[in-house]
Amino acid sequence: MKKKKYSVCIIDDSTVDIFITKTVLKEIPEIGEIFVFHDPEKALEFVEKERESNLQFPDLILLDIMMPVIDGFEWIDEVDEMFDDDFQPKIFMLSHTDMQKDFERFQKQKLSSVLLKKPLKKDEFLEHLQKEFNESETKTVFSRSPRL
Repeated sequence: MKKKKYSVCIIDDSTVDIFITKTVLKEIPEIGEIFVFHDPEKALEFVEKERESNLQFPDLILLDIMMPVIDGFEWIDEVDEMFDDDFQPKIFMLSHTDMQKDFERFQKQKLSSVLLKKPLKKDEFLEHLQKEFNESETKTVFSRSPRL
């Protein structure tokens, strides 16, 4: 029987950070399709379309905090308005900074449960992923691959 491949959506305006994040994700065999958005507004359109059409919504969204036009917190507010309490997308926020104001804003919002420091590190990502998804599922699906 085939194991489920998990889809991930990366929303980040930095080409370098997207490259690093995709490289980390591609090292995890259970990660399947990866969607990438440099523009948070285009990502909102994608989320709206997926929600309205009942297509396969990404299993996880990796969202940069500091972006032009709308930041990660404003993006989360927009997404929060799209969904009722029956469905909440899984969102991990990413940041280069350790700014207190970002941490305080992170604590106030309710959709994202994880704040990770950039660049994304595989072991830290897997640790949070295992906590976020069903424990029994992640013990087999999100196993750590050996270092070569």
